[in-house]
Amino acid sequence: MQALFAFSFSRILIFSVISLSFVSVGQSQTVRNWINHSGNNPWYSLDNNWDSGSPPSSTDKASFNLPYSYEVWLTGSQHVGFFEALQGDVTFLNKDDYEQYLYTIHGSGGGGAFSDFSISDASASLTISGVHFKSLGGGQVINGGTLTLDGTHAVGSRLTVEGVTGFDVSGNLNINAGAIFDNTVGHIGQWTGSTGSATVTGSGSQWNNSGFLAVGGLGEGNLMVQSGGAVSSQGGYIGGFGSTATATVRSFS
Repeated sequence: MQALFAFSFSRILIFSVISLSFVSVGQSQTVRNWINHSGNNPWYSLDNNWDSGSPPSSTDKASFNLPYSYEVWLTGSQHVGFFEALQGDVTFLNKDDYEQYLYTIHGSGGGGAFSDFSISDASASLTISGVHFKSLGGGQVINGGTLTLDGTHAVGSRLTVEGVTGFDVSGNLNINAGAIFDNTVGHIGQWTGSTGSATVTGSGSQWNNSGFLAVGGLGEGNLMVQSGGAVSSQGGYIGGFGSTATATVRSFS
């Protein structure tokens, strides 16, 4: 049975059930660090924007660890092994307005790991604008980090997570202005001591889960769907193991 959160009315749902958990798997990769925060020719494919003198390959990890606000520009599709944002405010920006470029994260194989695609600190935020990020494994925004899918770009923005591990929100997830997140299994506030918040705002904005969506597990989970946003899953729960969890649906922001 499909659970659909629409925006046509306002309500809050709070209840408890038993939760499931997934364990992240560590991987060893060659790390390529982005080094340009100046705003001068920040093209992803430009060799001298990487500490190694070349962009990451489909088996390397792309790491963004600069304590600044800056953009990374794409004018074509790219492949990488793993992705991490450790600090700073980075915007992946499509510089064209006629095609949504694909950024594929190959990950760890099998069902994937949360760490395949990671925004992993409160000082780290990633904004996706005009790009389709696609993780063949899992993904996460943890430790208070922030991920924003910005649908205001002319070609929209999209995130896809294909691995059965799914996506863990133990930080902040924002889906706005018609952006779309297609996922397998969603977790908000899954781990002990964690707090996760997801907000889906604006007409056409979607978070689609082909499996279940869990709001609160061992931590605190909050889901807000408003102003035409939509969230769907094949099942799930709100609250687990005595956690604090809320889901709010309303027709205004």
